[in-house]
Amino acid sequence: MINSPDQLPREANLYRVTTESLAIQAYLIMPAQIGGTTRYALHLAFTRPGPPWLVQYVPRLHVFAKVLVTVLERNRAITAQHQPECEPEEPLHGQGG
Repeated sequence: MINSPDQLPREANLYRVTTESLAIQAYLIMPAQIGGTTRYALHLAFTRPGPPWLVQYVPRLHVFAKVLVTVLERNRAITAQHQPECEPEEPLHGQGG
């Protein structure tokens, strides 16, 4: 949980400027893993100071992130199944090599 853009390291200056331009005062970034690899992140942004009660909900948000990642990955797999497979292009007749 970042309670202020001032908590960001100097290396994150561009992110700090963007955060401030959007009037974001606090945010929570939670990595979401699938198969041991982080492929997604759940990012909650607040335009008010970070709520102190949010820490209590981190375990539930973690479960929510896992459910969301499962749905996204399942959707990706279904979409991949319905994509036509690429067939190698045949050379144009009459063009020698």
